[in-house]
Amino acid sequence: MSVILYSRENVFKEMADSFEALKPALRQAQFTVTEDYDDTFYKALRRLHFANVATFLCQYHDDTPESKLAIDPFADFPQGNPDRTKSVLAHANTFLTAWSSLQYNLITNDGERFIAKEAHEFIEGYARRMSQCVIEREAELQQKA
Repeated sequence: MSVILYSRENVFKEMADSFEALKPALRQAQFTVTEDYDDTFYKALRRLHFANVATFLCQYHDDTPESKLAIDPFADFPQGNPDRTKSVLAHANTFLTAWSSLQYNLITNDGERFIAKEAHEFIEGYARRMSQCVIEREAELQQKA
């Protein structure tokens, strides 16, 4: 197993894009996503990026080439850009798949975990609530059909 050092163009972008795309459906399900919630979400992504960096460095601290140590400061991460052609279910799946991949890459081969605790709890809570809202929404749509 190896730890992947994700760049902003990988799981973080997928999560941000899906987060933005899911907002309208979540608002319909009474899941309020305020500006403060947005700020917390993007701050959590940044902190999880640094947990991923820590995991990567601890996994490969003895043999990491210097070229791999150019760490992205992740300071100016732009707001997600949703793909409106994808369905709500597709965006939920993308978010959950990316979140799962990121969680896997916060654990070294020795089993040491690097978790930005509050950021991890926030994203985990969002994933749980988002999943529940999406499932309920899809069930309602099925009943109406």
